[in-house]
Amino acid sequence: MGSSRSRKKRNTEEMRSSNTESGDMMTLGKNLSETTDPLAKAIADEEAERREKARKVAAEECKAYRGPMMRWMFANPGRWSQFLAESEYPRFPDYARVMSGGCPGFAAGVLHWPEDMILGGVKRQLKGAAMTSADALQSVFLVASPNDVFLRFKQKGSRAPAKPGLNQSSWNEELAKEVIQQWQRNFTRMLYRHRDNFDEEGFERRTIHPLASTSIADMLEEFCQFNYKIIFVGYGLMLVYAIFTQMKRDGGLPSSQSCMGLALAGVLTVTFASVSGLGLATWCGIEFNAATTQIVPFLTLGIGVDNMFMLLHNYHDVILLTNQHEIGILMRETGMSILCTSINNILSFLAGTMLPIPALRSFCAQSSILLTFNFIAILTLYPAIISIDLRRRKAGMRDVFCCLRGETRQESYSMITKPHFQEKRTVGESMPRIISYKDIEEEPEPEPFSLHSLIRNYYIPFVEKKSVKISVLCASLVLLVLAVCGMRQAAIGLELSDVLPEHTAPAKFLQARDKYFSFYPMFAVIKGPNIDYPVQQQQIDKYRNAIAQSKFVIKRKSGEPSEKYWLGMMRDWLTSIQEAYDVEMAQGKFNLTDGELNGNVSEDARIAHRLICSYGNIYQCEGRVGRIRLVDGTRTINNDGFYNYLTAWYNQDNMMYYVSQGSFYPTPPKWSLTDKKAPLLVPPAEPLAYSQIPFYLTGLTDTTVIIEMIKAIGVIAFAVFIVISILLFNPWAAFNILVILVVMTVELAGFMGWAGVKMNPVSAVTLITAVGIGVEFTAHVVLAYLTSLGTRSQRTSSAIDRVFVPVIHGALSTLLGILMLGFSEFEFVVKYFFVVMSALIVIGVINGLILLPVLLSLIGAPQEVFSTDGKSRLNLPPPIRRRELDGEEDDEGLMMVSGGGREFRNIAI
Repeated sequence: MGSSRSRKKRNTEEMRSSNTESGDMMTLGKNLSETTDPLAKAIADEEAERREKARKVAAEECKAYRGPMMRWMFANPGRWSQFLAESEYPRFPDYARVMSGGCPGFAAGVLHWPEDMILGGVKRQLKGAAMTSADALQSVFLVASPNDVFLRFKQKGSRAPAKPGLNQSSWNEELAKEVIQQWQRNFTRMLYRHRDNFDEEGFERRTIHPLASTSIADMLEEFCQFNYKIIFVGYGLMLVYAIFTQMKRDGGLPSSQSCMGLALAGVLTVTFASVSGLGLATWCGIEFNAATTQIVPFLTLGIGVDNMFMLLHNYHDVILLTNQHEIGILMRETGMSILCTSINNILSFLAGTMLPIPALRSFCAQSSILLTFNFIAILTLYPAIISIDLRRRKAGMRDVFCCLRGETRQESYSMITKPHFQEKRTVGESMPRIISYKDIEEEPEPEPFSLHSLIRNYYIPFVEKKSVKISVLCASLVLLVLAVCGMRQAAIGLELSDVLPEHTAPAKFLQARDKYFSFYPMFAVIKGPNIDYPVQQQQIDKYRNAIAQSKFVIKRKSGEPSEKYWLGMMRDWLTSIQEAYDVEMAQGKFNLTDGELNGNVSEDARIAHRLICSYGNIYQCEGRVGRIRLVDGTRTINNDGFYNYLTAWYNQDNMMYYVSQGSFYPTPPKWSLTDKKAPLLVPPAEPLAYSQIPFYLTGLTDTTVIIEMIKAIGVIAFAVFIVISILLFNPWAAFNILVILVVMTVELAGFMGWAGVKMNPVSAVTLITAVGIGVEFTAHVVLAYLTSLGTRSQRTSSAIDRVFVPVIHGALSTLLGILMLGFSEFEFVVKYFFVVMSALIVIGVINGLILLPVLLSLIGAPQEVFSTDGKSRLNLPPPIRRRELDGEEDDEGLMMVSGGGREFRNIAI
């Protein structure tokens, strides 16, 4: 116990001692803490201040250096040394050396851009040496297809959508197509307005001409709308001219002999007929295009009113010769002439539909429909309108102001009072001439200072001179020689830039491309169900190589065409996976006995293994692994598995398929190596019915169009000859017309050569239609010549006196109709239609009213009708029979008898 007490006492003293020491330590820690707090705080404040300074410095540096690195380096060339050694300074590449001969694309092993396709205006010191400079660079961006964009942003299963906020329920390929088109528009707009195109003062320092697939379509849609302002102005000018030429005044007001109302009605008749024709063309599915909206309304108006002027000119003559059946006589006198010209105009435009250009075929088809409607309206509606005006004229009422009486009936409708004869007479017996043309010396003189007076008193005597005839023939021969020379120097071809409005962005792009990059894409098409691709691989290669021998095909340095094609790309791909397969085979990863895998292999080797085991609809590895090669030593693809390999290449190397522009039809089936549910067999593709081999050509001219144009001109010229021969029953007269038409066509083609108008489908249409329009200047003269009496010279003078004025009015009205084409925003409309059509009218007037009369006076068709009394004029033929004679008129009865005296026909006039 004593020992235990002593131990407790000792422990208690030790605890007291430790507590005393602990208290001393706490006191010491407290004192140390009070001493070190100010120091730690000072250190922390200093660290915070340093960090704040560093943050401010970093913020200043970020503010100074943020933005594109290249822009900062461009603005601060003297500060590059802060982070770059001098040897690391950026330097411009030697573009002349790098791009000589072309350059590789993003896939250098596959894509190679030939120099001719990406650089223009190349200059070299020596031929074949590296280039020293180039004036233009061209780059191409391949835009994804609508289907690709649709699949890219389509939500897949439970995955998050690739485009947040996209309405998946309305997302489809059509919407994707609209997105692509809008992106293209915005992209081209951004490139045009890019700030780097201009210097600090706002002057252009570089020119970029972007063109998207939507650019031309947008522009054509804008300019293919009807310009109603121009149309109204054109039709207004035509109305003013027609009214002015038919105006006759009496005391400051239109006289009763004036035909201003008929002129107005005629232009409106043609206008409404043209509108009806456009409606029928639309109903037939003929699409509107730039030619339709810019040319057809004016061209058909100018041609359509020609017949109106012919009717009105003869209308004045007919009412001076008879007081009954005026409309019938008018149509009999004028109808044949209108029929000849209208049918040939229609046929000429129908011949233009032979050209292999859809837009021009539509233009020619629409024009022929409109001219047909104009022809029908002029022969049906317009005579009815004339008959109404005839009643006004007989009543002595003024023109336009129909409520006002003009001259007396005797003055306004001067007729010789007819004697009354009741007895019947036999044709050939002498009887009073009731309705007759007066002899030319007895005909009333035309109004002084009028066009008719000038023709009769000055022009006809001038043309009848022998020296003038010789001069006309010599001048025509000189013009013909000059025309042939012009045809020889005419350029051939049609560039898209020739068709587009000159001030538009697409036109600028195409003009630059035509200047620097004169190349054209072409495809050699392999088409037909009887092509055996597996067996004929070598023939297809030889076919491609044979085309590549042409000097017009753009080639690489190796002589290969610039564009690879699908069979070659497929062969390269099969070769690459065959090599991977051979590597795995050498490592023993395939069992040569049963053909199965012995271990893990690469993806290319797995594809090759599947293909080796697949042939047709059979999957069999035994006996094929290690023996069958995808491509043999002659670079021929294995025949029995060709279409299986085609499916694999189409799906596994899909990008190269699009690069090859193969355009397979039918397309191979879908297949994927990773599809666990699919059978091991790679399904064979169906035999191809269509595939393409791409080429790029340069330095070509379009000879095919010229051949088509010659064919069409030959067809319409032959058609004119046949039509005129049938209608006139006179091949000699038809031959006279044909000679003038050929001369006109040659002279027009020569003018186009001298004026710099290219020979192409557009000018071909003009030349083809020129044959038909030229009939307007010839058929009237020839028909008047055939229906006249006397010698060739006398008949020629009579024909000129009868039809010169309406032909001139028709020519001027046609020229006035196409005048508005000169204000078109399409350069090709001005150049190929306004200029050429204006030249056609001038050439037509020269040949139809100067050369043709000279030819007719020398080698015209023989006389067809003869006068029994020896006079130079025939009595007017009896008018159309009337079923009921007019009660107020006692007219003569004419009895026609046969040779034996038997009564043949009784016609009352």
